[in-house]
Amino acid sequence: MPPPVSAYGDHGSHGPTLFDKRGYNLLKHGPGPNGFIRSLGQYMLGSAATFGFFMSIGTAIRTETDSVAMKEFARMRAAPVVLEMQRRRRRRET
Repeated sequence: MPPPVSAYGDHGSHGPTLFDKRGYNLLKHGPGPNGFIRSLGQYMLGSAATFGFFMSIGTAIRTETDSVAMKEFARMRAAPVVLEMQRRRRRRET
């Protein structure tokens, strides 16, 4: 016997998303004194602020580098020593 189909689509074992819950909450209990659009906007702004906060933390962690790492990165990106010596010889010959 196949498993029953979820009311929120085929999410497998996952439940409804937060957006589904918020929308359902607004539809079931009503928007309250602020109105539907304003209540939904508050939910959306709260979610966006939380997402932005954690993204900024990740960005700050990702971009923290010390001078040793930057020098090593620059050294790795430079042309190999052998190629540099060949270029110098060619310049002298011409």
